[in-house]
Amino acid sequence: MDLLNKDALYDVLKEPNLENFRLLLQNHMGEEDQMDFKKEWEDYEKTSKHLLAMSNSGGGCIIFGVRQLEDGTFEIEGIEKLIDAAELKKGIKKYIPDTLKYHLKDFKYEASEYDKLKNKKFQILIVEDEPKNLPYICCKDGNQIKDGDIYIRSGTESKKATNYQVEKIIERKLAACKVPKGKNMPLKQHLEQLDILYNELTYTVYEDNSISSLSKALSMLANRFSGTTSIKKKENYPKESYDDFILKMLNKKKKRIEEELDL
Repeated sequence: MDLLNKDALYDVLKEPNLENFRLLLQNHMGEEDQMDFKKEWEDYEKTSKHLLAMSNSGGGCIIFGVRQLEDGTFEIEGIEKLIDAAELKKGIKKYIPDTLKYHLKDFKYEASEYDKLKNKKFQILIVEDEPKNLPYICCKDGNQIKDGDIYIRSGTESKKATNYQVEKIIERKLAACKVPKGKNMPLKQHLEQLDILYNELTYTVYEDNSISSLSKALSMLANRFSGTTSIKKKENYPKESYDDFILKMLNKKKKRIEEELDL
Protein backbone atom coordinates (compact mmCIF):
# COMPACT_ATOMS: atom_id res chain seq x y z
CA MET A 1 0.00 0.00 0.00
CA ASP A 2 1.29 3.48 -0.86
CA LEU A 3 2.63 5.66 1.92
CA LEU A 4 0.45 8.54 3.05
CA ASN A 5 0.93 11.59 0.90
CA LYS A 6 1.16 14.38 3.50
CA ASP A 7 0.57 16.98 0.81
CA ALA A 8 -2.68 15.23 -0.17
CA LEU A 9 -3.91 15.33 3.43
CA TYR A 10 -2.96 19.00 3.73
CA ASP A 11 -4.76 19.81 0.47
CA VAL A 12 -7.98 18.15 1.70
CA LEU A 13 -7.86 20.00 5.02
CA LYS A 14 -7.16 23.29 3.27
CA GLU A 15 -9.52 22.82 0.30
CA PRO A 16 -11.83 19.78 0.66
CA ASN A 17 -12.96 19.36 -2.94
CA LEU A 18 -13.68 16.19 -4.93
CA GLU A 19 -10.29 16.05 -6.64
CA ASN A 20 -8.23 16.51 -3.45
CA PHE A 21 -10.35 13.93 -1.65
CA ARG A 22 -9.84 11.42 -4.50
CA LEU A 23 -6.06 11.91 -4.35
CA LEU A 24 -6.11 11.39 -0.59
CA LEU A 25 -7.96 8.07 -0.89
CA GLN A 26 -5.52 6.91 -3.56
CA ASN A 27 -2.43 7.75 -1.52
CA HIS A 28 -3.18 7.07 2.14
CA MET A 29 -1.33 4.49 4.29
CA GLY A 30 -4.11 3.94 6.81
CA GLU A 31 -5.22 5.35 10.15
CA GLU A 32 -2.97 7.51 12.29
CA ASP A 33 -3.24 10.37 14.77
CA GLN A 34 -4.49 12.90 12.19
CA MET A 35 -6.65 10.59 10.08
CA ASP A 36 -9.30 8.02 10.94
CA PHE A 37 -11.44 5.84 8.64
CA LYS A 38 -14.94 4.64 9.45
CA LYS A 39 -17.14 2.30 7.41
CA GLU A 40 -20.22 4.24 8.55
CA TRP A 41 -21.29 6.78 11.14
CA GLU A 42 -21.06 5.76 14.79
CA ASP A 43 -23.26 7.01 17.62
CA TYR A 44 -22.90 10.60 18.82
CA GLU A 45 -20.90 9.66 21.93
CA LYS A 46 -18.19 7.86 19.96
CA THR A 47 -18.10 10.62 17.37
CA SER A 48 -17.75 13.23 20.12
CA LYS A 49 -14.92 11.25 21.70
CA HIS A 50 -13.03 11.18 18.39
CA LEU A 51 -13.61 14.92 17.92
CA LEU A 52 -12.31 15.71 21.41
CA ALA A 53 -9.29 13.45 20.96
CA MET A 54 -8.32 14.96 17.61
CA SER A 55 -8.80 18.50 18.90
CA ASN A 56 -6.38 17.77 21.74
CA SER A 57 -3.91 16.12 19.33
CA GLY A 58 -3.40 18.74 16.65
CA GLY A 59 -6.56 18.34 14.58
CA GLY A 60 -7.18 16.01 11.65
CA CYS A 61 -10.04 14.32 9.83
CA ILE A 62 -12.40 11.35 10.03
CA ILE A 63 -13.42 9.81 6.71
CA PHE A 64 -16.73 7.94 6.57
CA GLY A 65 -17.26 5.32 3.87
CA VAL A 66 -13.94 3.43 4.10
CA ARG A 67 -13.71 0.05 5.87
CA GLN A 68 -10.54 -1.48 7.28
CA LEU A 69 -10.19 -5.22 6.61
CA GLU A 70 -8.63 -7.82 8.92
CA ASP A 71 -5.40 -7.92 6.88
CA GLY A 72 -4.93 -4.18 7.41
CA THR A 73 -6.01 -3.14 3.93
CA PHE A 74 -8.91 -0.78 3.27
CA GLU A 75 -12.08 -1.20 1.24
CA ILE A 76 -13.61 1.94 -0.27
CA GLU A 77 -17.35 1.28 0.06
CA GLY A 78 -19.04 4.65 0.49
CA ILE A 79 -22.00 5.28 2.79
CA GLU A 80 -25.67 4.78 2.05
CA LYS A 81 -26.89 8.08 3.47
CA LEU A 82 -25.21 11.42 4.12
CA ILE A 83 -25.83 12.70 7.63
CA ASP A 84 -27.15 16.26 7.88
CA ALA A 85 -24.78 18.80 9.45
CA ALA A 86 -27.56 20.25 11.63
CA GLU A 87 -28.48 16.78 12.84
CA LEU A 88 -24.85 16.06 13.72
CA LYS A 89 -24.49 19.34 15.61
CA LYS A 90 -27.64 18.65 17.62
CA GLY A 91 -26.43 15.17 18.57
CA ILE A 92 -22.91 16.07 19.73
CA LYS A 93 -23.25 19.60 21.14
CA LYS A 94 -23.92 18.39 24.69
CA TYR A 95 -20.65 16.47 24.76
CA ILE A 96 -18.19 18.97 23.28
CA PRO A 97 -17.26 22.56 24.22
CA ASP A 98 -18.32 25.44 22.00
CA THR A 99 -14.68 26.27 21.28
CA LEU A 100 -14.17 22.98 19.39
CA LYS A 101 -14.29 23.79 15.67
CA TYR A 102 -15.11 21.20 13.03
CA HIS A 103 -16.51 21.06 9.47
CA LEU A 104 -18.57 18.38 7.73
CA LYS A 105 -17.95 17.94 4.00
CA ASP A 106 -19.94 15.78 1.55
CA PHE A 107 -18.43 13.98 -1.44
CA LYS A 108 -20.54 12.41 -4.20
CA TYR A 109 -18.94 10.76 -7.22
CA GLU A 110 -21.09 10.07 -10.27
CA ALA A 111 -18.01 9.40 -12.36
CA SER A 112 -14.32 9.18 -11.58
CA GLU A 113 -11.07 8.03 -13.17
CA TYR A 114 -10.64 6.12 -9.93
CA ASP A 115 -13.16 3.26 -10.46
CA LYS A 116 -13.68 2.53 -6.76
CA LEU A 117 -15.26 5.96 -6.28
CA LYS A 118 -17.90 5.76 -9.01
CA ASN A 119 -21.51 6.23 -7.80
CA LYS A 120 -20.41 6.40 -4.15
CA LYS A 121 -20.88 8.91 -1.37
CA PHE A 122 -18.50 9.85 1.43
CA GLN A 123 -18.31 12.35 4.25
CA ILE A 124 -15.29 13.81 5.96
CA LEU A 125 -15.30 15.42 9.40
CA ILE A 126 -12.47 17.95 9.55
CA VAL A 127 -11.28 18.94 13.03
CA GLU A 128 -9.45 22.26 13.38
CA ASP A 129 -6.28 22.70 15.40
CA GLU A 130 -6.82 25.59 17.83
CA PRO A 131 -4.15 25.19 20.57
CA LYS A 132 -5.13 28.43 22.30
CA ASN A 133 -8.41 26.77 23.36
CA LEU A 134 -6.77 23.64 24.79
CA PRO A 135 -7.66 21.46 26.57
CA TYR A 136 -10.93 20.34 24.99
CA ILE A 137 -12.80 18.65 27.83
CA CYS A 138 -15.84 16.37 27.63
CA CYS A 139 -18.92 18.27 28.83
CA LYS A 140 -21.38 15.49 29.69
CA ASP A 141 -21.44 11.91 30.97
CA GLY A 142 -22.40 9.14 28.57
CA ASN A 143 -22.14 5.37 28.42
CA GLN A 144 -18.71 5.58 26.76
CA ILE A 145 -17.41 9.02 27.73
CA LYS A 146 -17.29 10.96 30.98
CA ASP A 147 -17.80 14.58 31.95
CA GLY A 148 -14.45 16.19 32.74
CA ASP A 149 -12.31 13.67 30.83
CA ILE A 150 -9.65 14.76 28.37
CA TYR A 151 -9.10 12.50 25.35
CA ILE A 152 -6.22 12.27 22.89
CA ARG A 153 -5.39 10.30 19.76
CA SER A 154 -3.01 7.41 20.32
CA GLY A 155 -2.23 5.76 17.01
CA THR A 156 -5.59 4.58 15.70
CA GLU A 157 -7.52 5.03 18.96
CA SER A 158 -9.07 7.84 20.97
CA LYS A 159 -8.08 7.38 24.62
CA LYS A 160 -8.28 9.21 27.93
CA ALA A 161 -5.15 11.29 28.46
CA THR A 162 -2.73 10.47 31.26
CA ASN A 163 -1.59 13.17 33.68
CA TYR A 164 1.67 13.48 31.75
CA GLN A 165 -0.22 13.92 28.47
CA VAL A 166 -2.47 16.56 30.06
CA GLU A 167 0.66 18.45 31.12
CA LYS A 168 1.91 18.36 27.53
CA ILE A 169 -1.44 19.69 26.31
CA ILE A 170 -1.22 22.58 28.79
CA GLU A 171 2.35 23.30 27.67
CA ARG A 172 1.13 23.49 24.08
CA LYS A 173 -1.62 25.90 25.11
CA LEU A 174 0.85 28.16 26.89
CA ALA A 175 3.21 28.07 23.91
CA ALA A 176 0.34 29.01 21.57
CA CYS A 177 -0.55 31.91 23.86
CA LYS A 178 3.12 32.96 23.72
CA VAL A 179 3.56 32.75 27.47
CA PRO A 180 7.23 33.45 28.30
CA LYS A 181 9.13 30.73 30.15
CA GLY A 182 11.91 32.95 31.48
CA LYS A 183 12.55 33.66 35.15
CA ASN A 184 11.92 37.37 34.61
CA MET A 185 8.15 36.93 34.63
CA PRO A 186 6.60 38.84 37.56
CA LEU A 187 5.17 36.77 40.42
CA LYS A 188 1.73 38.28 39.85
CA GLN A 189 1.72 37.02 36.24
CA HIS A 190 2.77 33.53 37.34
CA LEU A 191 -0.10 33.41 39.85
CA GLU A 192 -2.62 34.72 37.32
CA GLN A 193 -1.67 31.96 34.87
CA LEU A 194 -1.81 29.32 37.60
CA ASP A 195 -5.27 30.50 38.63
CA ILE A 196 -6.47 30.31 35.01
CA LEU A 197 -5.22 26.74 34.66
CA TYR A 198 -6.90 25.65 37.92
CA ASN A 199 -10.18 27.21 36.75
CA GLU A 200 -10.00 25.15 33.55
CA LEU A 201 -10.61 22.06 35.70
CA THR A 202 -13.74 23.30 37.50
CA TYR A 203 -17.33 23.88 36.44
CA THR A 204 -20.39 25.62 37.86
CA VAL A 205 -23.44 23.62 38.93
CA TYR A 206 -26.90 25.13 39.48
CA GLU A 207 -28.58 23.48 42.45
CA ASP A 208 -32.26 23.76 41.42
CA ASN A 209 -33.23 21.46 38.51
CA SER A 210 -36.94 22.25 38.62
CA ILE A 211 -36.89 25.25 36.28
CA SER A 212 -36.35 25.60 32.54
CA SER A 213 -32.94 26.06 30.96
CA LEU A 214 -33.67 29.72 30.11
CA SER A 215 -34.89 30.49 33.62
CA LYS A 216 -31.92 28.65 35.04
CA ALA A 217 -29.49 30.75 33.00
CA LEU A 218 -31.19 34.01 34.04
CA SER A 219 -31.28 32.93 37.67
CA MET A 220 -27.60 32.00 37.63
CA LEU A 221 -26.77 35.44 36.25
CA ALA A 222 -28.96 37.25 38.77
CA ASN A 223 -27.97 35.15 41.79
CA ARG A 224 -24.29 34.47 41.11
CA PHE A 225 -23.43 35.69 44.62
CA SER A 226 -26.47 34.29 46.43
CA GLY A 227 -25.15 30.78 47.01
CA THR A 228 -27.52 29.08 44.56
CA THR A 229 -24.59 27.83 42.46
CA SER A 230 -21.60 25.73 43.42
CA ILE A 231 -18.19 25.09 41.93
CA LYS A 232 -17.34 21.44 41.23
CA LYS A 233 -13.89 20.01 40.57
CA LYS A 234 -13.36 17.80 37.54
CA GLU A 235 -11.71 14.40 37.86
CA ASN A 236 -8.31 15.65 36.68
CA TYR A 237 -8.21 18.41 39.31
CA PRO A 238 -4.84 18.24 41.20
CA LYS A 239 -4.83 16.84 44.72
CA GLU A 240 -3.06 20.00 45.81
CA SER A 241 -5.50 22.89 45.40
CA TYR A 242 -4.54 26.40 44.34
CA ASP A 243 -4.84 27.66 47.93
CA ASP A 244 -2.77 24.75 49.26
CA PHE A 245 -0.03 25.54 46.76
CA ILE A 246 0.00 29.24 47.70
CA LEU A 247 0.21 28.32 51.40
CA LYS A 248 3.12 25.96 50.74
CA MET A 249 5.00 28.64 48.80
CA LEU A 250 4.27 31.17 51.54
CA ASN A 251 5.78 28.93 54.21
CA LYS A 252 8.83 28.22 52.08
CA LYS A 253 9.34 31.93 51.48
CA LYS A 254 9.07 32.67 55.20
CA LYS A 255 11.64 29.99 55.94
CA ARG A 256 13.98 31.42 53.30
CA ILE A 257 13.70 34.90 54.83
CA GLU A 258 14.47 33.47 58.28
CA GLU A 259 17.56 31.76 56.90
CA GLU A 260 18.72 34.98 55.26
CA LEU A 261 18.31 36.86 58.53
CA ASP A 262 20.02 34.02 60.42
CA LEU A 263 17.06 33.67 62.80
